[in-house]
Amino acid sequence: MWTRFPVVAAVSRRTITSSSDRHRKALTFVTDQGPYPFASYFSDMIQTFERTTRKPTGEELQNLIISTSTFGKFQAQSLSGKLTVSSFRLGEWLADLLCLIPIHIAVCRENRFIPLKDGVFSPELEKALLGAEVTRIMDNLSFGWYESLFQSYMANKRVKVVSSMGEQSVGKSFALNHLVDTSFAGSAMRTTEGVWMSVTPTDEALIVALDFEGLFQSFQSSSSVLDPAANPSLFQSTLVIIIKDVVDSDKAEITREFSLKFQKIVQEEQDANFISRLHAGKLNIIPWPVIESREFYKLFGTLKKRLDQQRTTHNSAGEFLHTLKTLMAKLKANDWGAMSQTMAAHRAQNLLALLSTALETGFADVEFDFEPLKNMDNDVPIEKPDTEARFLLSGPKVEHSDRDGILSTLRTSWNQFSSRQNILDSDWITELDAHIGSLVDLRVDHVREWITSNLSRFQTSHASIEELRRTFENCVVDLRSNVQLCKAQQEHSCPALCSAQGVCEIDTAPQSIEATFTGRHETFQYTKYNQISKRLKCIKVIAPGDTTHEGAHNHSAEKNPFHFCEARCESCGYFCTLPLGHTQQEHETRHGSMSQTRWAIDGPDGTVVELEGRKFSANDEGAPMMCNLVCLSLGRHAHIDYCRTEEGTLCDGPDIHHIHTRMLPNPDRAKDYITHALHWRRMGFKDPYPRDEQTNFAKCDAMCPGPEHAATATAPAQPSFCTLPMFHPPQNPNAAVAGMGYISNDGHQFSCRNPVVMQQAFHVIFVIDSDRRPLPNAPATDRIACASNNRLGAVFSALYGFWSARHAAIAGQG
Repeated sequence: MWTRFPVVAAVSRRTITSSSDRHRKALTFVTDQGPYPFASYFSDMIQTFERTTRKPTGEELQNLIISTSTFGKFQAQSLSGKLTVSSFRLGEWLADLLCLIPIHIAVCRENRFIPLKDGVFSPELEKALLGAEVTRIMDNLSFGWYESLFQSYMANKRVKVVSSMGEQSVGKSFALNHLVDTSFAGSAMRTTEGVWMSVTPTDEALIVALDFEGLFQSFQSSSSVLDPAANPSLFQSTLVIIIKDVVDSDKAEITREFSLKFQKIVQEEQDANFISRLHAGKLNIIPWPVIESREFYKLFGTLKKRLDQQRTTHNSAGEFLHTLKTLMAKLKANDWGAMSQTMAAHRAQNLLALLSTALETGFADVEFDFEPLKNMDNDVPIEKPDTEARFLLSGPKVEHSDRDGILSTLRTSWNQFSSRQNILDSDWITELDAHIGSLVDLRVDHVREWITSNLSRFQTSHASIEELRRTFENCVVDLRSNVQLCKAQQEHSCPALCSAQGVCEIDTAPQSIEATFTGRHETFQYTKYNQISKRLKCIKVIAPGDTTHEGAHNHSAEKNPFHFCEARCESCGYFCTLPLGHTQQEHETRHGSMSQTRWAIDGPDGTVVELEGRKFSANDEGAPMMCNLVCLSLGRHAHIDYCRTEEGTLCDGPDIHHIHTRMLPNPDRAKDYITHALHWRRMGFKDPYPRDEQTNFAKCDAMCPGPEHAATATAPAQPSFCTLPMFHPPQNPNAAVAGMGYISNDGHQFSCRNPVVMQQAFHVIFVIDSDRRPLPNAPATDRIACASNNRLGAVFSALYGFWSARHAAIAGQG
């Protein structure tokens, strides 16, 4: 245990406070078999451990009390109460115990992100959430024993997050354990790609540790779909690159080499590079010494200092919980919209669901327990004063007798109710109205403070928040009308929709829970993603006595309300997410299922393309694939588009290759191969793929046929592609190639060795039968003898020429 997990971590858990009655740790061996040298054995074991591992142990192991006792003596001490035992507060002890156990929060299967509920994969829940909206997915997520820590017990503590990513079996879990005092068991967690979470409470904050198994590429690609500009709370981290097993003499050179590599990435990809987008340019490179050296463990203290300097982006555990659930739900639903909009909409929906109960009773829940109104981020109750009075809102199930009963209770609760016979009725009624009005004001102010407290970190101009506030004001009017006579007309909301140009709001949601793909070769179920545009309700108020308001209908009170561009992707139908009338030449969106496309495949009828285990043929629908993922699955490729030149005009260009055969769909319409870059230029949308992938897609897709590139039983395929651009003219096979490489007979240039002349490719065995003689007196015998009377010598000469040519070719390849 001491070898795999820390004795003294750089960041230690602090759940047990000084008020607990805690004694030194002790280990007592109870036996009647005679004295054994347990103490000396443990002392030797500790010394050996400290000498061989060089782990920092402080005084933890030295202060461990080792003792022995007989069963009778131990029982007597227990019964008499003389046994020295630590005592803790139950909540602190449980929190300390629970924080020792990591929980599995998500897995990745078949290119899908699957959140887990309470650390367990449930096929029933997964099926129930297919096609669900983000808010419903969020409500079904739960993090087991950590849920109560985030939501209640430690809800008001700030949160810092440490995540570890990299290849498997490189020591990620070991490093996290020794940095933040967690208990990740790397070998036990290495069964699948996914995320494990653990929590380390400290005096100042909760340190949330996330151990990613096999998801580094997915995390790096997230910057292309989750826009950092629209999600500022997500991408504020510092990237620390740890280079393991570096000796002192190589530290400076390795740091310099990695710095130059990252500078090159930034220069090549410019503002699209993942370092700037995901980490705001904050990068540290740390060469880490070999394990079992004192310097190995000292650097964890350096990491702790950098963690302490990191700015906190989650001001409470409840806020972090809300953010994490939102992010996971959006990843599952393939919703690439701004996090802030989704979180604001979810918070507004939660408040709206509790609004009636809050106004009527002053509590969030009265069915199982009287739950006070709280700030959902830090679990702090609302301090604004309230009344114990109960009110009533109108509804389909509300009877007139219910209203009379509420009014009767409010009247009798007034301390001057019995004084009616002693004062004028008009004065008594006026004072009663004032009393009931003051109670209503207390409740309304209390609930308003509750709403304001829970919306303080969101933009007030969000459509869902404005809808919540309108509903609240309408409910207040309804509540007041149920406790007093309405003597004047009331203003009311406009029922019309926004009439401004553009799209008011865009929701991303699966179009179908389980869409069915029926192709030529197979049928399967998949989740189809589509975008829904919304016209929001007008927020303007119609004055008392009027039926219309002045001016056009609009969903926001701002002078220049935001509307989305109306352009849509031709392949998936997703809307542009830029403002209406944007200055950018290219539209931008997050992309979804390619429901507007069909497969076009070059080849004889029935040719199959297999992607991610699914088979597609010509004229099959493209909806199972997504615009921003299909090209990654294809690798180097060309797109197929309808030919845009007039009949009789030469169709040519560096990005175009005309197809001279008929091809489905619409075989009578001419088609072209076009490059990946030209495809997106014609679409009018920004290329959603990373810069390095775009560079790769621009190159020729021809592959070297050498068998050394094929997959084996123990290793995946390692293809070698042509190094020239897509649609390049054929090169001269006899031309010299700089460095290692060759030009194939069909004009492609490869950077690997020519498989024709590979030494290990094949052996040639020649058998010469010199006993055979031509038939005598045959017509052919005389003709052959005239041209070559030494036929055996001709065979030897041909063999020598072959050996010499092969030797020269091999020598030329190095």
